[in-house]
Amino acid sequence: MKENNNKGFTLLELVVVMAIMMIVLGLTATGFAMIGRTKVKSATKTIESRMDELRQTSMARDGEWWAEITYSDEKYFMSVKYKETVTNQQGISTTTEKTDSYEELGNGMKIYFKDGDGLEQDITTDGLYIKFNKKDGSVASVLNKDGNSYITSSSKSGQIIVKNNKEQSYIVTIYYKTGQIDCN
Repeated sequence: MKENNNKGFTLLELVVVMAIMMIVLGLTATGFAMIGRTKVKSATKTIESRMDELRQTSMARDGEWWAEITYSDEKYFMSVKYKETVTNQQGISTTTEKTDSYEELGNGMKIYFKDGDGLEQDITTDGLYIKFNKKDGSVASVLNKDGNSYITSSSKSGQIIVKNNKEQSYIVTIYYKTGQIDCN
């Protein structure tokens, strides 16, 4: 009698393997989505904390202080800078720009500035530069790299919006009159 030696897979075995593959792929996709959300949320929290620190520093320390959010090499960066003036023994003053802190916010996201009138500006090419008043901590200026103001006369607040590729966004709101910073 002839023996049947089929060495193939049964339909049930193939279905089980396909189901396992689908589960693994689903978990992987979910993991990547969570990583993207985490990066955007982390960048937003960094912006919020640095802006709050900048406001306090602007009021407490001498010199001109500001924050910069810039884009380079497909990544966003945030730095806090200041100008320091030193007078030598001959009475000659020199002013130098110094960096207090510099952080990478990350990639795989877009950062926008939205003024109180609803105009949304992509800061990838123009950057974002924010200063607070020394006297009361209110917002002194919100500018792009060319010195053009993002604040309109009717604006009461502005928002720094951080979005991931899935259009999920986190927002840092800056109230111009008080300098208060909120994150949601």
